[in-house]
Amino acid sequence: MRGLGVSFLLRRARVSWLLLACVAVTVLLATGLAALLWTFAGAVVPFGAQGFLADPQDRVLAINGPVNAREAAADSQQIRAALRQAWPGVGFQLESALWTEPLQIPSPGNPTAIRQIQVASLAGISAQVTLTAGTWPGPPHCGGPVPAAVPVASTR
Repeated sequence: MRGLGVSFLLRRARVSWLLLACVAVTVLLATGLAALLWTFAGAVVPFGAQGFLADPQDRVLAINGPVNAREAAADSQQIRAALRQAWPGVGFQLESALWTEPLQIPSPGNPTAIRQIQVASLAGISAQVTLTAGTWPGPPHCGGPVPAAVPVASTR
């Protein structure tokens, strides 16, 4: 029984030798190309990353995650320490912002329309933007409304 199966396969292989040769060549070419790309990535990517990290001028590194204010303060200290260790002697500026989950508010004049906003507390924002009217919000008072600065477009 076994001899019949083998002889059948050998006859089929002899008839389809061109197809088998094409499959073998395709596998060899694909393997060679994969090996070439793997070697290239292994040789070039570390140099690119090293060049990126060696000159951190005008680089932005974004780190985000769900935390509360206490965790954010502790994380900021750890991030500063890690950056100082990673880039000794290189000056850097660490900006931070705290964002809320999206808040839904009714639209004025149309109670069925709901707008979504996110409240953010951006450290050092007054040095980055120009206030065109009014004053910067102060600290919140216990039990009172939370002061906020909003774009004019969001109030309409």
